[in-house]
Amino acid sequence: MLRLLTILLCLAPALATAATDNKDAVAVIIGNKTYQHHDVPEVSFAHRDADAIKRYVIDILGYRERNVIDLRDATQAKIEGAFGNERSHKGALWRTYREGRSDIVVYYSGHGMPGLSDGKGYLLPSDVAPTDAEIGGYPLEVLYANLQKLKARSVLVLLDACFSGASHGGSLVPAGSGITLAPKGAPAPPRGLTVLTAAGSDQIASWDLKAEHGLFTEHFLRAVYGAADDKEAGGNGDGRVTVAEVKAHLDEEMTYVAKRTFGREQVATVAGSTGRVLSAFPIMDPPKRPATHFKDCDVCPEMVVVPSGSFMMGSKSRFDDEMPSHRVTISRPFAVGKYEVTFAEWDACIAGGGCGGYRPKDGGWGRDDRPVINVNWNDVQSYVKWLSRKTGSRYRLLSEAEWEYVARAGSTTVYPWGSQASRDHANYGHDDCCVGHSEGADRWVNTSPVGSFEGNPFGLHDLLGNVWEWVEDCWHGSYVGAPENGSAWTTGGDCRSRIMRGGAWQSFPRFLRSALRQKIGLGIGSRSSKYGFRIARTPSP
Repeated sequence: MLRLLTILLCLAPALATAATDNKDAVAVIIGNKTYQHHDVPEVSFAHRDADAIKRYVIDILGYRERNVIDLRDATQAKIEGAFGNERSHKGALWRTYREGRSDIVVYYSGHGMPGLSDGKGYLLPSDVAPTDAEIGGYPLEVLYANLQKLKARSVLVLLDACFSGASHGGSLVPAGSGITLAPKGAPAPPRGLTVLTAAGSDQIASWDLKAEHGLFTEHFLRAVYGAADDKEAGGNGDGRVTVAEVKAHLDEEMTYVAKRTFGREQVATVAGSTGRVLSAFPIMDPPKRPATHFKDCDVCPEMVVVPSGSFMMGSKSRFDDEMPSHRVTISRPFAVGKYEVTFAEWDACIAGGGCGGYRPKDGGWGRDDRPVINVNWNDVQSYVKWLSRKTGSRYRLLSEAEWEYVARAGSTTVYPWGSQASRDHANYGHDDCCVGHSEGADRWVNTSPVGSFEGNPFGLHDLLGNVWEWVEDCWHGSYVGAPENGSAWTTGGDCRSRIMRGGAWQSFPRFLRSALRQKIGLGIGSRSSKYGFRIARTPSP
């Protein structure tokens, strides 16, 4: 299997730092997870890989979100629409970039395929059968040629794909087909391009099942977020991550993990300039990436470390309680529950002598990995106190600002995934359009097991839908005077009525908006089959 991450930098100065607004830069990011032909295995983490690279180009390289051409499960028409074809290079990328002023990043995660007769490498669109790669696949040679025709300031291409007809998820060629593949792999890069290859043509590239990324993408991201520059890890500590440092990091970390976990050899190779800079940041302040997952005990919730950052909280809507929109800065990374707290985790609290011995009813829907329901704000406080005593760490509820920060995960749209509600992303009730029907009448009639829907770019699941989530803050009717540092607002206001966020299994789509807030009128003692919670953990000093 040949799995590539190709870095093409043409006419390029050092890449922009995270602090720079690279307003003319353009990115094309493609994540092909699901293929229309039933015998093609999915690329399980392609969407998450693409989401993470999108955060990289925005947060580290300074690209504007509106200049990111973001495609998921892209068809042949969409890929050609982005890059052009053999006849013309004037696709969406050409229309968006500015000649001589734009830096360009292209990222593809999905299947690649060798042509059955020519053996050349093709990107596999989601609507093309692997055996038709030479007919409907997108040739790497065309991609390279069309990108070279753009008179960009720099071009960075990342291809995370296999070109042998095999993948971590299984073979792309039907069993018993009699087809013998002779892949040539990726074409030689044109003069002046830098190419970083994640594995040799006779090697298999693996997935990081814990991080839920391609193994190569995971370690590439760790590298450019500062790990490759760490002096203790072999970097020079100058605040600039070069191709050479990324290569060294991959040799040290990715190659070892592939060998230890899967018994495979996976060695990155480099062609071209190794001095190219892939990220730059203040020496004493490398950027943070949410790459850490941990559990403080066997029965503790799994936690994900999210990075520090800033965002615009609230909205410019007609709802006074969501205004004024204001900037909030989270100055330190903190840990958040990967999922809503489950019945299994709550029952462990009871078994451990905590939670006041209260055993909430599950409505007959099941316990175990379903989110705990019928818990009020006081019940939740008893759980976080028990967990803190058990682990010696400070667990707590999220503040309202923290909740919106992790729910948005860098997005500025109505919903974290875009402008329209999506049943691919959340468990919620009846569509708003269908007046006269009860919520949930055509969809879920109860909660779904946690993690049933794809996680967001921070690796967190079910922030929208499933159950409303209690947060720490007292109710205030607007954001006038709200803290701007991400802390909970527990002074003034109505502290008998705390806030819930995110909507539930029976909610209309409009209640899933990232900015929406809910006041619990019956107060902190209210219990409901719609009410649950998620926890946070303050980092150790």
